[in-house]
Amino acid sequence: MTVAALASDATPSTCEDMGSSVHVVLGSMLLAAVVFFNESNFREVDVENPAFDWQIGVRLIVCAGCGLYGCMHIARTLPYLTKMPGLLSVLLGGWVLVTVPFGVNPVYSAGAATALWCFILAAPAILLSLGRERFIQVTLLALTFYLIGSWIAYYAAPELSRMHEVDGSIRFGGLNHPNATGRQAALTVAMALVAGFSRAVRWKCLIPVMAFALFTLVLTDSRTAICAALAVLSLVLYRKTDFTTKYIAVYSMIVIGAIWLAYQQPELDAVFSRVSRSGEAEEITTLTGRTDLWDFVLRKVSESPILGYGYGCSRFVIVAEHYWPTHHAHNVILNMLLGTGIPGGLLLLAMFLALIRSAISDPDDFSDFILLLVLVGGMADVVVFSPIPDSHTLLLLAAFAWRFLPLTCFPPLIDNSDRNLPHADSCP
Repeated sequence: MTVAALASDATPSTCEDMGSSVHVVLGSMLLAAVVFFNESNFREVDVENPAFDWQIGVRLIVCAGCGLYGCMHIARTLPYLTKMPGLLSVLLGGWVLVTVPFGVNPVYSAGAATALWCFILAAPAILLSLGRERFIQVTLLALTFYLIGSWIAYYAAPELSRMHEVDGSIRFGGLNHPNATGRQAALTVAMALVAGFSRAVRWKCLIPVMAFALFTLVLTDSRTAICAALAVLSLVLYRKTDFTTKYIAVYSMIVIGAIWLAYQQPELDAVFSRVSRSGEAEEITTLTGRTDLWDFVLRKVSESPILGYGYGCSRFVIVAEHYWPTHHAHNVILNMLLGTGIPGGLLLLAMFLALIRSAISDPDDFSDFILLLVLVGGMADVVVFSPIPDSHTLLLLAAFAWRFLPLTCFPPLIDNSDRNLPHADSCP
């Protein structure tokens, strides 16, 4: 048979299906790459002297791939990106571009802004191409491989994957800092719950994954990540139980908490000393020095309230003038204020409020769990909108699209046995 004959036999629907399959594969690969590579750290980090290396190059290649993918699907995502509330992410990205020339390091800020725009375009495109069920499955699979890779690194490269504390304890880091790996473990727990309740994956497959993730989370000793995971589990219990059980549980926790505080009030410093890593109560009361850093950040924001110091440039401001050399402001809102001024902070807050309002009026496991992880983790760390965006940034933007893309784009998540439902292709 000739090539011409083969071409004539290829119907438009066949070609369309082949093209759709390619986009699904590419989208899955990019999603997995963001979850794994953009969260991995294979070398020592010098906060005070940032430099380009092969690892940053790999992350930027992943970001560039996301940007190209988003551009390929711009015709499908444009209606979402140009209408409220989806427009909020575009407005935030637009304001980020405005602040670039005024940043303390315009070149660095321009790179960070470009990477952010790649994710703004890619998040709804990947979600549309994969559909909700496949998006959940790919994310969970990539997170599981990340945790497995972290355990391999823990034994293969102990000098990079273990963090020694002043009290002599060792925290599990794996492929990144213990706090970052803890966030990934908490995210794995949340995504496993989403997969189970949506029936995207069978519970008998999810229970070992959740146990593995919880075990890893405890070993990271990331208190913020542990609190985030507990918040997600608490939300699950609240939503899946009847009103009487909720009332009794909440009332009991309030009573027990009040009794404990009344009993421990004279010895709170001793309690804080016992739970701190350094043995000092001040570690807890100052959130490991974060409260002093926040005072410094607020003072710097007051000096440049409109334009900030350039998106992604927080590290340069902090290292230059503060005694704690760190990458960011250790609070997601404050970090955005420091980089992009009050307008950027308000736009980010508006995105959070839009998701909170939807969570109250129309509960949804995926978007609500992602929001909760970001809000709890973002109180003491910068879990989203870092200079080179990572899995939490992509998933937050995807959660926004998950919420506010037209419902006709996604069928309800139901039992896996029904495979004939239309997915992204049903969306005009």
